[in-house]
Amino acid sequence: MSRTRAGTVFSKALLALAVIVLLLYVLFPFLVAANTALKTKAEIYSGDVRWIPKQPTLRNFIEIWGQISFARYLLNSIIVCVGTSAITTLSATMAAYALAHMKFRLNKLYLNLVILTQMFSPIVLIIPLYRMLVNIRMSNNLFGLIILNSAVILPFTIWLAYGFFKSFPTEILEAADIDGCSGLNALFRIIVPIVRPGLVTLVIYTFAFAWNEFLFAYTIITKSRLKVVAVGIFDFVRMYNADWNYITAALLVAVVPIFVLFLLIEKNVVKGLAEGVGK
Repeated sequence: MSRTRAGTVFSKALLALAVIVLLLYVLFPFLVAANTALKTKAEIYSGDVRWIPKQPTLRNFIEIWGQISFARYLLNSIIVCVGTSAITTLSATMAAYALAHMKFRLNKLYLNLVILTQMFSPIVLIIPLYRMLVNIRMSNNLFGLIILNSAVILPFTIWLAYGFFKSFPTEILEAADIDGCSGLNALFRIIVPIVRPGLVTLVIYTFAFAWNEFLFAYTIITKSRLKVVAVGIFDFVRMYNADWNYITAALLVAVVPIFVLFLLIEKNVVKGLAEGVGK
């Protein structure tokens, strides 16, 4: 009995140690960023490496709003993320519903082809996508960036939403069909309210992707007033040096919206991922 109890205590201690190590690994970049953001530029370039700044200062968090159009960049990012999340979630919902509950020829092949598109690196697609946006006059346009982000993330969200809708009981749909509720009516009145945790997962995943996306935004947006925050922070990189105190402060501020959004819908995200991946 004592050996069993000792083994249980050892297992829990080992698990706790593993969690602590993993947590430190995840938080280490944020600790480095916070340490740098609290230093002056002179101290950063002095070569004196310290975990605790000599003279901690919050001026960097204040000055970033005046050094660049940081508030404007945040607003642009919010517009792009909301637009991308709305288009992607709506499109993925209808596509996944059709693949899961509407029988048609080659639907399995179509689903596999959707996943196959994820094999292509964005770097391979950036030139033809840029030329396409230029031809339709949607470069230097936030709506063009929204469409581009939606097209890139849509295959994965369709696959994820497919798991939610595939697990939905067909008996409920059959009963709804008997009552005259089918097609889009059944989708939005019956299925969507039930699989809402899964759809919330799609929203937060898409929002985070659009918020952190850099390559497309840097390529198609050249006007300063249209930059998103991921690209706007790059303004602190000069020709011969970089303002690391401002960069790290801006990075920490830019993380806040995603962190708050995740805290608000954390339960739905965990439940949605369990339902979608489980299938």
